[in-house]
Amino acid sequence: MGMKDEVVKSYKMLKEAGFKVEDIIFEGAMSVKAKDILDRIERLSNERSAFGNIRIVYSVDKNQTRNIVIPVGKAMPEVEEAEEDIGL
Repeated sequence: MGMKDEVVKSYKMLKEAGFKVEDIIFEGAMSVKAKDILDRIERLSNERSAFGNIRIVYSVDKNQTRNIVIPVGKAMPEVEEAEEDIGL
């Protein structure tokens, strides 16, 4: 399943369960509620030009929020090499 599909399905799941989705952000830097932005991030991820997380922030009541984190992209080659070097 692609990252965009996972974000959309998670969003719908939360809405159907009665939660209010407050925001959807990439690394806390940009709002990604628009599907065209998700398309661009997914394309960059597939090209290994984006690496990070999509965070879906939702309310459980007026005073509490929760979040779901969806990883984006594969580890960059440098990260993969470092993991191999330390035996992960």
